[in-house]
Amino acid sequence: MKTVKQQIIIGGLLCLFGGFEIVGLIVITIWLFQTNQADYRMLLLLLFGAFGALILWAGTAYLQTAYREYYQKQAILKNGKTYMGKIKGYSYEQDESKRHQASGKFPLILTVRYLNENGDIREIDVATYKYEQSEFPLTYNVPFKLYKGMAVLIGAATDRIIQGEDELLLDGMDVEGSLPTVLAICPNCGGEVKIPVGKGAKCVFCGMILRTDQYGQVIRTR
Repeated sequence: MKTVKQQIIIGGLLCLFGGFEIVGLIVITIWLFQTNQADYRMLLLLLFGAFGALILWAGTAYLQTAYREYYQKQAILKNGKTYMGKIKGYSYEQDESKRHQASGKFPLILTVRYLNENGDIREIDVATYKYEQSEFPLTYNVPFKLYKGMAVLIGAATDRIIQGEDELLLDGMDVEGSLPTVLAICPNCGGEVKIPVGKGAKCVFCGMILRTDQYGQVIRTR
């Protein structure tokens, strides 16, 4: 994987080389016309000009990718809210420019389950900029920052217990927050709980887990 600094250096050199080539070809073309020597060599110059434009385009693409990635990450680190979440799965970035040159691996993305500020269970993909799953065992917890739906890892994985540990390990929760809900009464404390249809939710008053079937009827509690 090329770092942002490497991408900027490569992009800058390509832009510089392509720009000099194009400027040089323009100067030579003007000279040929002024000396009435605009012959078959013009075709060769046009080919070199196209090659220079291609190099310039490649350099610009490198710079755009580097600056976009850099400022996106900095925006998340600066403005994002910090959470602790539990690792539930893995995926990988598929950008060829980020493939590790030695191992051929792509950067690892963690699927992390966490409790938001309302106490709801949610899942998010967290960019790690690392390659080895061994650094991030399943069910371990990681700190990350979340901003506008994008998340970046800000620390190492740990097995220490975090808030909502039991709930984060449960399956069958509405981690997307997109399902319709029904209002139920907690049998433990009498509090009102909004439960996604066919899923589960935690009573914010006593912590009991309530579940519903596809018709919205409470079928199991824990």
